[in-house]
This record gives sequence, structure tokens and C-alpha cells, in this order.
Amino acid sequence: MFLLEKKDNTILDYSNYSSPDFYTQIKIVDNDTLLYKIVDYREMTIYFLIFFSNFQIDINFTLDSLKICADFKEKLIDIFSST
Repeated sequence: MFLLEKKDNTILDYSNYSSPDFYTQIKIVDNDTLLYKIVDYREMTIYFLIFFSNFQIDINFTLDSLKICADFKEKLIDIFSST
């Protein structure tokens, strides 16, 4: 399950998000607090905190901007599901 904690501390379940046009851009807003901005193909903006606990991911989140597609989303879901 892909759960994101939004800036207002509510939880967003991204696990059922599906679209053939799934294309998401993640930008770091604040490096110190790991506050990210996610913008989907409908230009909806969600601010969220991703908490990485006992796993590592092979994507460099220190980049200013990352573009991810559905297969990376699935990888994130797999990682979150296994923790």
C-alpha cells in the first residue's frame, strides 16, 4: 500500500491510483524535512512527507526533480507493502 502523509497530517492512500496517463513529477520542497510536492497529470498538487524506515531505494531523492511513471509507482507500492 502506498500511503502518503500530506502537509495537513491527513493520510492519502495512493494504492488505488490508476490511469493510462499516469505520469508524476516529484519535486523536493524542503530538503531538511523531506517535504515533497507531487503533481499528477491532472495538475493536482499534493504536499506530503514520505517516511523511509528500514529500507533503501535506488532512486536519488536529492535531485531537484524526478519524473516517475507507473512502473516506479508499482515499485514504491511493493516497497511500502513489504515493510
